Amino acid sequence: MSFLLPIISAIYLLPIAADVPVPTKLVKSGADFSLLRGGKPYYVKGAGAETRLEELKRTGANSVRTWGVDDKTGAFLDKCHALGLTVTVGYWMRKNDGFSYKNAAMRDEQAADFRKRVRQYKNHPAVLFWSVGNEVELGAESPEVWDQIERLAKIAKEEDPAHPVMTVLADMWPEKMAFIRERCPSLD
Repeated sequence: MSFLLPIISAIYLLPIAADVPVPTKLVKSGADFSLLRGGKPYYVKGAGAETRLEELKRTGANSVRTWGVDDKTGAFLDKCHALGLTVTVGYWMRKNDGFSYKNAAMRDEQAADFRKRVRQYKNHPAVLFWSVGNEVELGAESPEVWDQIERLAKIAKEEDPAHPVMTVLADMWPEKMAFIRERCPSLD
């Protein structure tokens, strides 16, 4: 057994990889849901924020949500991770800017960009959730927007099964919830 000691010692000296995802999982128990992160209960205390992160942390926050993702997101995730904050990575779904959810080529381009972003950041240990869109129902009136939300949610689950997928809505009522559950079953 003494020949294993140098090997075991060397393993403990290896740095922990910074690009290892911490799995997040929603667990249903009866009518209640709980969130597990790394297998442990996790209660989100946070805000939508991309600045003043140190202040948020000092006030007891443990998580932030963004509205969009780009090539600077990696540095943002690094900073949040260093502060002990998790991140719901938002993906901005275009609206009111000439984008049409009736246009298949535009939808395909958006889906390809989203897939690229999920692949780019899915292994970062600060990632908590993927958020597809932000109040898109306020500016994208076509029913195809819900098909696109479902499409992007499926992409996130294909590329990153370690993190749940959500969307952000302007408001909610029972009929709207039923509609979204029917049209976007891949959302968590």
